[in-house]
Amino acid sequence: MKIVLIIDRFDLRLGGSQIWLDGFARHLAGRGHDVHIVTLLDAGPRGPFTIHRIDDPGDILARARALTARASSLSADVVYDSGSAWSADVFHPHTGSALHSESTAIAASSLALRCRAALSPRAIRRRRSMRTLERAQLANARRIVAVSDLVARLLSRNYGVARSAITVVPNGIDTARFDRRVLAPMRRPRRTSLGLGDDVTFVMLANNLLLKGVDTAILALDRLRRRGRSGLRLLVAGGLPDSRIARLIRRAGVDDAVQFLGHVEDVTGLLAAADVLLHPTRWDACSLSTSEAMASGLPVVTTALNGASELITDGVDGFVLPECDDADRLATVMAALTDPGLRHLIGNRAYEGRQRLDVRINFHTIESLMLAGHRRDAG
Repeated sequence: MKIVLIIDRFDLRLGGSQIWLDGFARHLAGRGHDVHIVTLLDAGPRGPFTIHRIDDPGDILARARALTARASSLSADVVYDSGSAWSADVFHPHTGSALHSESTAIAASSLALRCRAALSPRAIRRRRSMRTLERAQLANARRIVAVSDLVARLLSRNYGVARSAITVVPNGIDTARFDRRVLAPMRRPRRTSLGLGDDVTFVMLANNLLLKGVDTAILALDRLRRRGRSGLRLLVAGGLPDSRIARLIRRAGVDDAVQFLGHVEDVTGLLAAADVLLHPTRWDACSLSTSEAMASGLPVVTTALNGASELITDGVDGFVLPECDDADRLATVMAALTDPGLRHLIGNRAYEGRQRLDVRINFHTIESLMLAGHRRDAG
């Protein structure tokens, strides 16, 4: 079967969905399909597929039309879109909703940025274009895939799509890479290099610090200090603190307990060094870091605004906070997880269920949706 994958940018250095898309293309090719990738930017590796790069028209709607036109010219049996084109047989937005993701990121930013976003004619036009595109994508798609029920409900609510018309397929990960048997030998040297000693170490993976709730984690750490808790560390990989976060840390008096590592190329060593993963996010369609930590046998604390929380049974194989800004509740859960026995119990349960997180299940499910739809159309 000839399959076209539409990808805005094919660049594995961006991580996340880009790595997934490369893996999915290789999976489809390995299954005997003729795979073509239509993209605006080609910085990906060579593989068992054909890449068709087109010039970027520079505008959201123009890009969508150009990508769709190029894909249509290839006369594919199935056209798959990860969230960039005007129409497709299978629409599978990895961000959930680009408009909602951008809006929540702006809401979790500085006052100056929020004002610019609210008043800038260019920003206003951009959001209008994003809404127009998403409405068209959902109306034109023959099949819609959401990475979580959280996303499915959002799309249904914002665009009037029947919930029954959306198939939920959670994001998958490479469980072998994050298996705790692989990570275990890294633990001692990595903790030593970070100077952690015997401190209970909470790790966060966050590029947008406010969106991912780093401020809530800092306030929770402050609550624990006030309760007399010591020997706690918070490591943050990804973004670096701006003046707002720096002031918060100084006011909370936790400078000695919080460390920002900046960009970390390979997070496996960091997960190996961690005792708990914190992800008190204000929005995540379906966080990969949550699943990666669970597969490694770490207890995870996240919020109901993370689509990956649907993979967790609260208090059994992880913790799900109803509110993203509840520092008191987060502090209570963090305090409980200073108990090594509870960490071991929760982490073991998460690890035992790791195979349901495997990306191969995800690949086969999406491929099956493609094949089923093609057979119906052919029939």
